[in-house]
Amino acid sequence: MGTEFGRGYATCLLQFVFHEPRLKETIVIYRKIDIAETRGVEIWANGASDHLAGLVTGSRLPVAQRSRARELREEALECGHGFSSSRTWTMEEARGWIAEARSLLEAAGNPGTVLEAMDIDRSLGLRPELGVTCSKPIRR
Repeated sequence: MGTEFGRGYATCLLQFVFHEPRLKETIVIYRKIDIAETRGVEIWANGASDHLAGLVTGSRLPVAQRSRARELREEALECGHGFSSSRTWTMEEARGWIAEARSLLEAAGNPGTVLEAMDIDRSLGLRPELGVTCSKPIRR
């Protein structure tokens, strides 16, 4: 996946968070056609977690934040791209990933736009890239 969907820290986290409006919509659609919640979460994470593939932390972030961000990236990517049919994913887990990403963004400077997120990344010594961007929250 590389930088196709963005590269950076705040840049990637913010684009991931911008997928939040689609989470509930995806679950509702899958319930209507009697598909398990776990499959809806996987489908949502397939698109949202793409932005975390290019997440880099750099040495200027506190160790605890780097660790939390990496754990978030790994779990969301496993859900969206791990094809883990034996694992059951819940909407609560997905909401937890969004909350974690928001918390990390707040600690980094709380960007409201992708351009602000890129500025934060540059201040962290990173070279952010937009890639295929989600520049604002995805509408339902």
